Amino acid sequence: MFPKRRTDVTVREVDGELLVLDQRTERIHQLNVTAGYIWNRCDGVTSVSDITNAVAAEFGGEGAPITTDVIRVVEQFRELDLLEGV
Repeated sequence: MFPKRRTDVTVREVDGELLVLDQRTERIHQLNVTAGYIWNRCDGVTSVSDITNAVAAEFGGEGAPITTDVIRVVEQFRELDLLEGV
């Protein structure tokens, strides 16, 4: 899976966290540092596996817990309709 963030949302960084404004639904999503890191890698060419490896390298850790967390965050982005083509 190669998640791709929607290009029609507005993103701002505030105090180290990302705010994602979805004008379509008139909702603002506040992403913590890790979720923001994952969001920035949802470019349509980076796989979930590569995102997982990047998260492990950036924040430490390895294995199934990180994979599960990355998949969960990407799934939340999908459920919130913040990704294209899924």
